[in-house]
Amino acid sequence: ESKGPKIRGFTYKNKTNSGRRWGHRQHYTTIEITGITRG
Repeated sequence: ESKGPKIRGFTYKNKTNSGRRWGHRQHYTTIEITGITRG
C-alpha cells in the first residue's frame, strides 16, 4: 500500500472565533502487472 498526498483542511466559525485544522491522507493499493497473456 502507498499513500496519496496530504490534504490539509481548516474549518472556522466566525462568531465564536474558533477554528479547527484537520488532515487526510488516502490509502492506495499498488498493483504490479507481471505479464499479459493473449488468447
